[in-house]
Amino acid sequence: MTIIEIPEIPDYIKKIKIDIGLSNEAVYSSVWLNKEPDLFVLGFEPLETAIANCYKQPNAPYGDPSKTPGTSRHLQRKDHNRVHFYQVALSDVKKEETREFYISKFNTGCSSFWQPEKGNMIDFGTIPLDVKVWNLAMVLEQFFAKYKNRFEYIDFIKVDAQGSDLAIVKGAGKWLSEKVVYITVECDGSYYEDCSWRKPDLDIYMESIGFIELNHYNTHDPTYINSKFKHLQHDIYISQNSGID
Repeated sequence: MTIIEIPEIPDYIKKIKIDIGLSNEAVYSSVWLNKEPDLFVLGFEPLETAIANCYKQPNAPYGDPSKTPGTSRHLQRKDHNRVHFYQVALSDVKKEETREFYISKFNTGCSSFWQPEKGNMIDFGTIPLDVKVWNLAMVLEQFFAKYKNRFEYIDFIKVDAQGSDLAIVKGAGKWLSEKVVYITVECDGSYYEDCSWRKPDLDIYMESIGFIELNHYNTHDPTYINSKFKHLQHDIYISQNSGID
C-alpha cells in the first residue's frame, strides 16, 4: 500500500474540505479558508510550479481586488498552517502509478492527461511531463484511519481536473458515499481528445452511489449532496465561486 502523509491537523479545526485541481492560485481554497477559521483543506495538484505559486501569493488583506485595490483572493500566508497540498494527480488507478501529463502552453491550469482537441480555444500546444497518480480512496482511507474519532465526514470536495473529473470521482470508491456530504464536479471533457464522458454519465454514477443533484446558489458546476447527509444541507458552507460570498 502506498503510504501517504496525512498532516497533523490543529486541535481547533472542526471542518475538512478537499480542493482537487489547485491551478496556480488555490483561489477556492482561499475563499473557504477566509470564510471558515476552523477549516483545514487538503489540496491536489500535479504541477510543482503551480503549487509553488499558490504559496508565493502576497499576504495582502483578503477581499475582492476589483472593488478594493490592494486586496487579494489568493492563499494568505497566515493560512498556510491550514492547508496540505499534495503534488500528485488523481484518477481511478488501482495503485500508485506514473502517467504522461500534458502541460498546456495556453494556460497551465488547462493541463490534462488528454491533449486539447484541435482548433478549440485552448489548443496552443502542450509539453509532456510524467506525473505521479493516486486515487482519492488511498487518501481518504488513511485520513479516516488517523482521524476516525475526530471527523465524521468531509464537508465538500471540489473537482476541477480538465477531463479527469469522473475518473477522480470513481477513484474515491466507497468513501464518497460513506464520508462526503457535498461534491462539485466540472464537466469540460469536450475540450480534450479521446475524453468521451459527459454530464449524463456523471449523473448516472452519482445517482448510483446515493447523491442527488441540486442547484446551489454558491456553485456554477454540477453539485451533488449525499442523501445520507441531506439533513446537513443548510448547515455546511460550500463555494465554487472565486469572489466574496
